[in-house]
Amino acid sequence: EEDEADEEGYIYDEVMIKDIEAGDEIRSLDEKTGKLVWSRVKQLAYMGVKQTYRIVIEDGRSIRTTANHPYLTENGWKKVSELKEGANIAVAKPRLGIFVDDANMFYGRRKAGMRIDYSQLKSQLNREFEVQFVNYHIVMPAKWDKSYAASISYRDALPASVSIYEKAMKYIKAENPDGTQSMERKGDIDMELAIDVLRNLGNLDAVLILAGDSDYAVLRDEVLCKGKKIAFASFNQTISWEIRRGGPHILLDVLARKNAEKRQTPSTGLGVLLRSLLYSGGSALSSSQGAGVDNDAMWARVLSITPVAEEDVYDVEIEGTHNFIGNDIVAHNTAI
Repeated sequence: EEDEADEEGYIYDEVMIKDIEAGDEIRSLDEKTGKLVWSRVKQLAYMGVKQTYRIVIEDGRSIRTTANHPYLTENGWKKVSELKEGANIAVAKPRLGIFVDDANMFYGRRKAGMRIDYSQLKSQLNREFEVQFVNYHIVMPAKWDKSYAASISYRDALPASVSIYEKAMKYIKAENPDGTQSMERKGDIDMELAIDVLRNLGNLDAVLILAGDSDYAVLRDEVLCKGKKIAFASFNQTISWEIRRGGPHILLDVLARKNAEKRQTPSTGLGVLLRSLLYSGGSALSSSQGAGVDNDAMWARVLSITPVAEEDVYDVEIEGTHNFIGNDIVAHNTAI
């Protein structure tokens, strides 16, 4: 909510609050539906020079604010001066992008004797994340290739919610030791998937890659360097050592077996597990349970509230919802 000259200040869509104008539209929370909506700015007001504080939540997101500014809690709107460390406040769900390496998943699920329902996968993750898309990278054989019909059939059976990115299979002539020739098929899509991740990273908080290839270790390091979260989902027999030991990962076959054995409910499924793996700075992000915070928003625990400095403070008045999303945290548009 407050203006700041460095990267830690409140920035929404890369616009500092002092640069917002009447008539602009910004995201806010509809408390009746729990949905994030676009709401019109009625006015921008200069509030003078005030002591500011930084609220940090358990997943690392933060906002710079004043003592009398209200935030939505499980017990209604509370001023910062009334908040305690450990309290839950409303935040936007982390924006998650899902990227699928078809070849890696094909061999993995075949060895595990499993099939992946991508509609169900997206639905489970949507309970804990704001899933932006599922980008499916697949290599397609030539029409004369004997695997062409099966590949087309599989591709066409993917749900409409999946965005498909195709790459043509490459065929290389090779000479065998006995002098005869054979045709080698080459269809890696590691580079295409990595570029896709990096192009979309600015609009995401977290990345889930359905693959276990060691080549993705470099991509993982790059994503982390840019301050984003990343995890992998693969299978016990096909996930590489580099991915297994290098950070958060989910073994889909192991998870499926445990769920079957324990008959776990959906609330303890893939979404909760991924959220806990990515955001483990204390307790996991709390599930949405309060009125008005059960769709596009969720509760997150406050890790710290610390004084920063005395500085110029600005505020906005929002039509309709009377709140706005600042650094993914739900803030009231004016002091109560």
